[in-house]
Amino acid sequence: MVNNFTFKANAHLMGVKDRFRSFLQAISTKIAYYPYPNQREVQTTYPAHSEDPDPLPNVHHDVSNPVSVSFNDYYYQDVSMLSFKLFYDANDTEITDTILLDKANDPNRRFSKFDFALYANKPFDVNTTYRVEIRYIADGVEGSKVWKFTTASTPN
Repeated sequence: MVNNFTFKANAHLMGVKDRFRSFLQAISTKIAYYPYPNQREVQTTYPAHSEDPDPLPNVHHDVSNPVSVSFNDYYYQDVSMLSFKLFYDANDTEITDTILLDKANDPNRRFSKFDFALYANKPFDVNTTYRVEIRYIADGVEGSKVWKFTTASTPN
């Protein structure tokens, strides 16, 4: 199946000439989720200051691996995230101590209006299933998505 990219249009579009960019976006998924639905062995931790540029330069402790949603701008003109929630799936407890990055608060100004990333303010637990629930408006149409992922059995 051609339209089965796990990620939106990031790595496979880097350095692509403009004439091929539209083609690759057209065969990419409309909305990319990471971790992808039912992914296993997800890393538990996003180590502070491990990336350059650092997406969380004012956070000086390890947080969870990011949970991200990217809307493919080939298909969408306007997107608003209404809610982005993370839960422990086993007991339906919402994790509310989170950091949500979007275009408005991305300190490095790398996010477009189509990109969203949520970090729990502490690393994920090992061997634990999490549930993500989002609600959004894309081009005037309200939508939602619920998916789960499971962390690795050992911390990274």
